[in-house]
Amino acid sequence: MKKLLALVLCVMMFVAIIPTAAFADAEQPYPTTTATAKWSSLSAANKVISNAKKNIEYMYNALAADNAVFGTVQAMDSVVVDLVKGLFADLEDGYEVKAPGGKLIYSQSLLEKNAKRILRNAIGGEVADYMTNHLSNYASVSTHIELLGGNKLTSTGVANVNGFTFYTTASGDIYAVKGGKPYIVDVTGAPAGTLADKLAWLQTAGTGRFTEINPINYTVVQDYSYDPAKYAAAFATAVSKALSSDKGAANISAYALALMQQKIAKDVNDKMDDLATAISDWEDGTKILAQYGFADFDAFGEISADPYAFIDPENLPKTSFVPAGLLANDGTAIFVAD
Repeated sequence: MKKLLALVLCVMMFVAIIPTAAFADAEQPYPTTTATAKWSSLSAANKVISNAKKNIEYMYNALAADNAVFGTVQAMDSVVVDLVKGLFADLEDGYEVKAPGGKLIYSQSLLEKNAKRILRNAIGGEVADYMTNHLSNYASVSTHIELLGGNKLTSTGVANVNGFTFYTTASGDIYAVKGGKPYIVDVTGAPAGTLADKLAWLQTAGTGRFTEINPINYTVVQDYSYDPAKYAAAFATAVSKALSSDKGAANISAYALALMQQKIAKDVNDKMDDLATAISDWEDGTKILAQYGFADFDAFGEISADPYAFIDPENLPKTSFVPAGLLANDGTAIFVAD
């Protein structure tokens, strides 16, 4: 009985697996995907992370520095604008300059515009000169070599015992640099393999042939790296020195007084016209001054200011400094014929 029961169970188990075996695929497909990319190495990914963090920090620091520089420029310019505005106050009727056949009348706004341009240019030149002379305070300078055609030499950090440092280009070619001069490297005889294999071979004395590249076929390019915070600080110092150093203060005073002299010359000229009118009214056509043998009016109706009896206020005892560009005419100065 037991043998019969065991036989029945075996048959039932065989029958139970028949559907699975009977209807199963004969062959399953190999797994495929259309994706071809894969993760970079851990070190490469960490390098990207490090670079991105540094770049983000630099961008925000540069923005802060630029805002600080702009604020400094605004403050500097307010000094210039206020100075010029005060110097040329009360010139609403314009400023007259003698010209062939008549005179040019400059408006107050034109003189102010010219004066501001003069001072801005002078102060800007001082700031630029300071920044150039103190470049090391806020920037570091490195160099790279570019071959004719724009191929940049990138250092491999590998050198040989003869003092040649090896470089590559984007195309994988190998060059050497020694004493700031690039050389073409002939790797004939180097073992086949990777760049690292060839560089290892080149490190051995006597391997490879080096041919110096003609200077007309390459350029040494300077690369500047700026510290934003130090740059903003240097710029503020440059502006401060341009405005308030002994030299800066003296030059601003010189410009201010030279501009004031032009304004005073105009005032004196107006008062001389008033004096001429008073004399003419007093003489009432009798030419009293001429009867005394004193200077009379010239052909233009102005006082011939020669002792005796009048002094010419325009015959100045010292050299007069007129800032270049003060009387530049943008087309708005009005010509009045005599």
